Amino acid sequence: MNHPSIVLWDNGNEGGFNRALDNDYQLYDPKKRWVIHPWEKFNGTNTKHYPDFKYIQNEVANGTEVFFPTEFMHGLFDGSYGAALEDFWNEMMKSPRAAGGFLWSFHDEGIVRSDKNNEIDVAGNQAPDGILGPHREKEGSFYTIKQIWSPIQIATKELPANFDGKLPIENKYLYTNLDKCTFKWELVKFPKASEAKAGNTILSKGNALPLSLLPNEKGVLNLNCGNARGNADALYLTSFDATGKEVVKWSWAIHSPAFIVEQTKDIKAFYKLPYPAAILFNKFIM
Repeated sequence: MNHPSIVLWDNGNEGGFNRALDNDYQLYDPKKRWVIHPWEKFNGTNTKHYPDFKYIQNEVANGTEVFFPTEFMHGLFDGSYGAALEDFWNEMMKSPRAAGGFLWSFHDEGIVRSDKNNEIDVAGNQAPDGILGPHREKEGSFYTIKQIWSPIQIATKELPANFDGKLPIENKYLYTNLDKCTFKWELVKFPKASEAKAGNTILSKGNALPLSLLPNEKGVLNLNCGNARGNADALYLTSFDATGKEVVKWSWAIHSPAFIVEQTKDIKAFYKLPYPAAILFNKFIM
């Protein structure tokens, strides 16, 4: 269950308005929370709207306000969310004044135009490609954001050739020790092309050793799997919080993409393809 909390007051949208009301918030708020005007520098905060990467770099180097930009990632048909979020976020986190940021939008948007044969009008490329699809289905951006903003961070991009089952890990929780979390791993084999519906084959699985790691500390997670990877194609690692809810799932290829394609292509299925399709298929996998 989510427990929303009010941390500050937003007086107006995209620039703010009614400045004469700024002092009225504290008349009715016993907590005397901060008042901001989004899209501008106000009251010790900088909520720059649509900042580009150079602006973020300059703010990290020279800024003096607490900054949390509004719509610093604007999803125009997924032109920003997954593609650039990590670069922006890593740069922002270099500054102790960075307080976060806001993405737009939550889900895909569009209007069904009955005057245009029920065409979905998205105003060219102005209607955002949201974090979720129009029916709240999870898309690529959802999983990207989930991993980048996960309170548990593993920076390893590729497994080394001598991988021994140990991964550097960082606890980004504010209050939770990682000994409250559990980690489960799987070594899997991908199916051949003609057997794709059957899904992956789990060759082995297990639990990582418990790890006590305080918030903002770095350490090493021992998967307790040794180096017995056999002929697996990938390693999956899933973290779970104290309630058993999934936090984030990582995956690493054990073999090169070219090797995996070569091993999973099905020659019989290949020769059953129509001739032009077979040539095209061959062009991309060989």
